[in-house]
Amino acid sequence: MIAELVSILGADLAIACVAAVVAGLIHGFAGFGVGLVLVPSLAILLGPVEAVAIAGIASIAATAQLIPAAVRDMNWRLVWPILVAAPLTVVIGVHILVAIDPLVMQRSMGALVFALGLFLIVGIRWRTNRNILAGLTVGTVGGFLGGSTSMGGPFFTAYILSSEDSARVMRGGVLVVTTTVSIFTVIALVASNAVGFDTVARSLVLFVPNAAGIWIGAKLFRKSTDEIYRKAALGLLLIVGVTAMIA
Repeated sequence: MIAELVSILGADLAIACVAAVVAGLIHGFAGFGVGLVLVPSLAILLGPVEAVAIAGIASIAATAQLIPAAVRDMNWRLVWPILVAAPLTVVIGVHILVAIDPLVMQRSMGALVFALGLFLIVGIRWRTNRNILAGLTVGTVGGFLGGSTSMGGPFFTAYILSSEDSARVMRGGVLVVTTTVSIFTVIALVASNAVGFDTVARSLVLFVPNAAGIWIGAKLFRKSTDEIYRKAALGLLLIVGVTAMIA
């Protein structure tokens, strides 16, 4: 069975596994990262639709180890409006992903994420109340971007990082939101008949390296401080933005 799964990925297995480990490492530490490393890498090998599906399935399974603690830690008041709105627009985003080439949208998203990260680094924050309308808006936009480009995570992260919460609380919110969006993205792809046996098999192959990376990333997070986490997450936002614009 293992040999059959490995053969499905073929000669590109090593590249895909390395990408899965790196993506997991970032995701385990910051709460997002699959869209940064794994999806672009798999898109080159297998195409964007297959990449989003595989990364989604593998990351959902691998991130399960972190979700119970994240649910306890997160700021429910800040996050729940995002969770209400995001799944509704994921479906629209997936339709765009399946129907058209997402390259233009990905690069536009990259520019937006880079700008958000830059604003936060220089000290520009969300100064108005983080009310229900703001959360619903962030969920709506992030859900669409997550379904269409698998890059909703950085958008959610930029919003959550602008709060005054501790690193543990912010990371918990990011993990819950990004995992929720991944779940609904996979469901929408299944409903669109974009997920077959080969997709699931490839996901199973990448589950172990992705889970290992997430476990290591979580260990590193526990050794960090609030300041280190914020700086690292903001730095990753800038990297995501640049990568998306030039990929």
